[in-house]
Amino acid sequence: MSESLQKLQRLLGRLPGVGDKTAQRLAFFLLRAPADYVTALGQTIAEIQQLASLPSKEELISKIMFLLSAPAQRLASATAGVTRNLAVTVQEAIKAEKFGS
Repeated sequence: MSESLQKLQRLLGRLPGVGDKTAQRLAFFLLRAPADYVTALGQTIAEIQQLASLPSKEELISKIMFLLSAPAQRLASATAGVTRNLAVTVQEAIKAEKFGS
């Protein structure tokens, strides 16, 4: 048996519920299968691997919330600064009796 076929059999045997005999049957099936089927199977496995490397839903939501909150925090800080400056200015004007009674 070729080294590639043995490697395929070992890898298939690592799948859950697949023993040595089933792995051998699957390997021989793939050996005789049409090339386009084997290629499609390989591509699908690669696509699944890419999906597995995507961040989780919770991680994506956390990143979005951070991106949304950063500008809001800056706006709140800027608004608070303007309000604080206005309050100080009015207070100083009252102390200096700039407003008529």
